[in-house]
Order: sequence, then structure tokens, then C-alpha cells
Amino acid sequence: MPPHVTPLRLALALTPTPLLAPALRLAMGRIIRAAPALGRDLAALPRARVLIAPTDLRRRFLLRLGDGPPRLVPAPALMRVDATLRGRLADLLALASGACDSDALFFSRALTVSGDTAPVVALHNTLERHGADLFALLAGPLAAPARRLAARLPIPGSRGIA
Repeated sequence: MPPHVTPLRLALALTPTPLLAPALRLAMGRIIRAAPALGRDLAALPRARVLIAPTDLRRRFLLRLGDGPPRLVPAPALMRVDATLRGRLADLLALASGACDSDALFFSRALTVSGDTAPVVALHNTLERHGADLFALLAGPLAAPARRLAARLPIPGSRGIA
């Protein structure tokens, strides 16, 4: 598991929802400002609501596509969505950052999609076309030092994979 996943998992699990929502909005804004072409292509995707459900986290997230820039918010308990993407947080992040073989994740059932697969495929293809590393876009010039620091943290369960 990449070393930055465990601290991120803790932050997502422990941050109260009223603080998490604006943090997610700021993170999405930073990603879009760092990669404006990616932002334009994401904004042009068909309208869809994708539930992102990490299986190793008690939180779920709603990704709203279409009608402008993508929006990521904590998901309400009950809501209608077009598709659901489930998997471990590390696998979801690897998929989002292009750091894995997405076909292998899906065929091994490490990630599952239910509902309408079209929005998830369109999102994946857009991220892949741009070669987007969402962690690097979010962290900017601090991405490499943040990964090195996270690799040195004594995090239970971490295997120190860089």
C-alpha cells in the first residue's frame, strides 16, 4: 500500500463531515487549477452521480459529473446514484492516479462497479488520457517530499512501499 494512503485514510475517517465537505471542495478546485485541460474535459462529461465507496472506510463520497466542474462531497446515507464504485481506498486512489493496471483491478474484483458503468468508464478514460496523478496535482511541488515523509512514518500496517 502506498505510504500516503494510511494518513489519508485516517484523515478521511476522523474529519467531521462539516469540515470534510469544504476540504473536498478545495481539493477538487486545486486539482482543476493545476490541470485546466483535465478540468475542462471532466466538466464536459455527461451528467452523472457516482458513489465512491471505499470498503475499508466508513465514509462514502458522491462525485457529481456534468453541469460544470466535477464536485466531490461526502455522500448522504440514502441517495439515488447512477453508478457505484467500490474497492479499498488504496485501489481507488491508484485507479484515480493512473498508478495501476485498471483492467487487473476490475477483473480481479478488487474494484467493482454497479449501476451504469458508462460514467465510470468515461471518468477513467478522461483521467487516463491526461495521465492524471491526482495526488501530485493536489500536493503540487510538495508531492515528492510528502511521499518521502509518509514512507518514513511509523504507520501500523504500512509496508513502506514508495
